[in-house]
Amino acid sequence: MSFKTRAELQGDGPITIERDAHGIPHVLAASDDDLYRGLGYCHGADRGLQMLVLRVLVQGRGCELLADSDEMLGIDRFFRRMNFGREAAAERDKLPAGAMLDGPLIVEEATSTTLVHPDQHLRVDDFGFLHLTSA
Repeated sequence: MSFKTRAELQGDGPITIERDAHGIPHVLAASDDDLYRGLGYCHGADRGLQMLVLRVLVQGRGCELLADSDEMLGIDRFFRRMNFGREAAAERDKLPAGAMLDGPLIVEEATSTTLVHPDQHLRVDDFGFLHLTSA
């Protein structure tokens, strides 16, 4: 697998991600918030498939999207009984302009997922853009 050896991001300050010879990322940032932004970037770049498969499994949709088998049906049943995140998920296209929601919350859409942490608030503006603020 080929990795970019250096990435520069901008958060509240500069974020630098450098990879060693084994592809292990080292995130350099001036604040904890920027450090976690860099870590999230690494997860998205390195673990996209893992995050997608986990999302499918937690939703109890493995038989539908991965493998139609008795074993997968058992996994789907388990996760549906656990009901992880059902109450805490909002579908992006159903959020009207002016909607205001408090975290914790997961906003799902076809191409991305937005996490709203417990100390954050989400507001949908008149154009449908999401705005996150900290408490």
